[in-house]
Amino acid sequence: MKKALVAVAVVLMVLVNQSQAAYNPPVALEMAYLSAIAYDNILQIDAWNCKLCSTYKINQPKAFLNLTSGVVGYTGYSVSLSAIVVVFRGANNINTFIQDLKTTKTDYDKCPDCQVSKSFFELYSTVKANVLNSIENLHRLYRSSKIFVTGHGLGGVFAILAAADIK
Repeated sequence: MKKALVAVAVVLMVLVNQSQAAYNPPVALEMAYLSAIAYDNILQIDAWNCKLCSTYKINQPKAFLNLTSGVVGYTGYSVSLSAIVVVFRGANNINTFIQDLKTTKTDYDKCPDCQVSKSFFELYSTVKANVLNSIENLHRLYRSSKIFVTGHGLGGVFAILAAADIK
C-alpha cells in the first residue's frame, strides 16, 4: 500500500509541478502520509489534531466532503514542502465502491480525443468547486507556492482530475 501511495504522489507531483519533476523520496513519503490522513475524521482534519497530524505542519487545513457522493479530502499549506497540498481519500463508503466498479466512459474536455470514467468524473465534480476555491484562497496567502496533489486509491483518480483543473 505504501508503494501505491508513493507512486500516486510521484505521478501527481510531475503533473502539477513539472519544473520539479525529479523523484524525491522524502517528499513522496510525506505525500503518502498526507494521503493516509485523509481517512481521519474531517473535523479532526480541519482542526489538524488527528493521529498523524502532529507529524506534518499544515497551515489553513480545510476538509471537503460531499455527503451524497462520499468524496472526501482536504487542502492546506505544507510548511515542510513550502507547497499547497490537495489530498483526496480513496473509496470509503458503499457509494464510492459501487462507482469505482462502473466502467462507462465519457469525453474529457481537458484533452482532445480523451475519455475518462463517467462515474469517477461525476464523483470528482461533486467537490471540484470547493477544491478549486480552497486552492484559490490558499494561493492568495502563499502566492509563490508549488501545488502538490495526491490521493490514495480512488482518491488518486480524483487527484489526477484535479491536477488537470489546476494546471
